Amino acid sequence: MDINERFFPILSGILRFKWYALGSRGKLARVLMGTYESEQTDLMDEALGEGGVFWDIGAHAGYYSMVANRIVGDTGEIIAFEPLPKNIHYMKKNFDRNKMTNIRIEACAVGGTVSTRLFNTACGSGRGSLIEEGEGIQVETITLDHFVEQNPGLRMPDAVKIDVEGAEVELLAGAETFFKQNKPILFLSLHGPEITVTCENWLHEHGYEFKHLAGPDTFYCVPKR
Repeated sequence: MDINERFFPILSGILRFKWYALGSRGKLARVLMGTYESEQTDLMDEALGEGGVFWDIGAHAGYYSMVANRIVGDTGEIIAFEPLPKNIHYMKKNFDRNKMTNIRIEACAVGGTVSTRLFNTACGSGRGSLIEEGEGIQVETITLDHFVEQNPGLRMPDAVKIDVEGAEVELLAGAETFFKQNKPILFLSLHGPEITVTCENWLHEHGYEFKHLAGPDTFYCVPKR
């Protein structure tokens, strides 16, 4: 068997006793030791509850979808958005191995248009991004507004994780209606000072306050009271 297809047990933390495929890559040692982004993981445990709904945008190999599954239980719902086929492969393996049946995978990138875009894969499994030109693969892109419109009756999320490697501004621009009608808690990774300022302003205008988490570009965003 290809070693990348083998599973290893997670030894500690919220996913203790779950299994994770070696080919998932990312910060694998921290995931297996239960120390990966512990502050964000703990806040997710506070933001979600039994039966909750979580959207994982830029899901990679599904770590945060797995965390959400552990929190929301069988009555909760999770949607994982991920465009990179290799990541989707290992995400499916992780979910199947752990018998996580309430996670829906959307094989697409979330941005500012409904189209086909070029996606850079040269930066590793966790750093791929939408690009205008260069080498990459073609992926389908959607907006959150279009996704909600095309899925009537869909339960809206209590919390959303967004890690889209520089496409944050266009993602928010494609979600105006969504954020007018919903105010989920956001776990938002931003990439670059200009993007950060633009997104901070957008969040303030749309009724959010936020704080930095560990690392300079990770934010915990909650609706203003």
